Amino acid sequence: MQPYFVTLLALIPLCYATQDDAVKTDLAKLGGTWQVVGHQTNGKPTNEEHWRKVQFVFNGTRLTFLGDEVLSKKIAKITLVIDPATTPAVIDLKIVEGEFKGTMLEGFYEIKGDDLKICFRNDEMKNRPTDFSTNQDASRVLFVLKREQK
Repeated sequence: MQPYFVTLLALIPLCYATQDDAVKTDLAKLGGTWQVVGHQTNGKPTNEEHWRKVQFVFNGTRLTFLGDEVLSKKIAKITLVIDPATTPAVIDLKIVEGEFKGTMLEGFYEIKGDDLKICFRNDEMKNRPTDFSTNQDASRVLFVLKREQK
């Protein structure tokens, strides 16, 4: 019985290394500038003209916004923690600078090539969304983004 236990203990660091690699891979995929191409709050499309001016800029575990001065003041900087090993992949956004400093947004994301979706709750409930539906009663925000081409 003891050899199995030793083998199990040896595998634990490998699991963490695999998870770290997945995080690094997805952070690299997120890296760069993304243009908002769609936005919904509580199941309703919002001002598309406005949101198409907004860009998400990911740099490692940092997220900033370009194209909306008011948003940039309220949410000047965000740190993010991701877990791509979960289904759906988890993203936690913590506002670290700006008027909403200290706010935590729990959500999930999906990257498919140059397309990115991020969905999170926009209320005080701690139930992380698990799908991209944003119906009227869901209290969710959905961003659909396209990688900015250089």
